[in-house]
Amino acid sequence: MAGKKRQNKRNGKVSKPQAEPKKVTEKQEDLISMLPDDIHLHILSMCPYHDAVRTAAVSRRWQHLHTRLPNVRFRMSVLGNLASLGESSEPRVQSMERMLRQRCHDDGGLHDTIETLHIGYRKDVPFECRYANEFVALANASRLELHVQCKRGLPDEDAGEWSLELPPATTELELGLYWYAVRPPRVRGPGVTSLRWLALDGLTVLRPSDFLSTVVFPSLEELHIVDCTLPASIDITSDTMPRLKLLRITDVTVMSATTKAGIAVLADELREIRVSCR
Repeated sequence: MAGKKRQNKRNGKVSKPQAEPKKVTEKQEDLISMLPDDIHLHILSMCPYHDAVRTAAVSRRWQHLHTRLPNVRFRMSVLGNLASLGESSEPRVQSMERMLRQRCHDDGGLHDTIETLHIGYRKDVPFECRYANEFVALANASRLELHVQCKRGLPDEDAGEWSLELPPATTELELGLYWYAVRPPRVRGPGVTSLRWLALDGLTVLRPSDFLSTVVFPSLEELHIVDCTLPASIDITSDTMPRLKLLRITDVTVMSATTKAGIAVLADELREIRVSCR
């Protein structure tokens, strides 16, 4: 350093120590908040609903964004690392219920419509079943997705009968029943007459007395049956589905090697049928 000063003195110049760069104190522009609401909603729609609700604490701009999400997803049981079914917590489920009730009842009921309601819960946990029914009624969603699981090893592998009340706005219903103990529900309610699309998917047993053969769906146009098991033959006819146009049957199997069962289809308006069986 001293050598550099002597050299600069010979040239007639005295060097000064370099000044430290000034720290940036100006407030940086909040680019995220400048995005339009539809992009914010698209980002939040990829998060679980309870995480989307937490963003209300970010700023006033985000305070009510979660109430406008078109798709709401609730999973009541927390899945463990090594188990296919996790433990549930009633306070956690109650918190979900309060969030949904607040959204649907605020401002005299003037709220953004819920297009899709997705609920994952356990059939063998009574309070989860009770709250699932409340969620369905509160949301009145146009598309309803119920993914129902059950603990294995139940007596006789049957979790018992249950019913599903379809709200008026429901036009699409997906039932994911993920163990043989969970039988298809008795479907009823005002949504039965407006239902246009129905999917039954999962490890469940289809019996001749189930709702497909006993409930009339006057507006149903598409029916999908996936991964189900037949203990006996079932019928799909115009008597219960007069407007059925598309039928898709995928990976349906029979109860045992000695079981003789099939699906008889007598639908007057049917235009397309796709079948793949094991």
